[in-house]
Amino acid sequence: MALVGYHVLGPMVICYAIWTTLVGKLPTTIAALSALSAPIVGVISSVLIIGEALTAHKIAALVLIVSSVALTFGTHSARTPRT
Repeated sequence: MALVGYHVLGPMVICYAIWTTLVGKLPTTIAALSALSAPIVGVISSVLIIGEALTAHKIAALVLIVSSVALTFGTHSARTPRT
């Protein structure tokens, strides 16, 4: 059981520490993109790896997430002055 705990908690702690450090150095929009992309990767991985069904609800949720990312970047680029 200790070995399983080590293999689960060890990488998780290391990855979250690295992610927190990197996200603190990124602009807000890029940090938001990394947080919003997690469910997309999870759903696509579950469909491809374990054969989970891709239902209409999941597709609608993915469309909403991708739309929010597109709106965020569209709004950000419109406000950013060009030099």
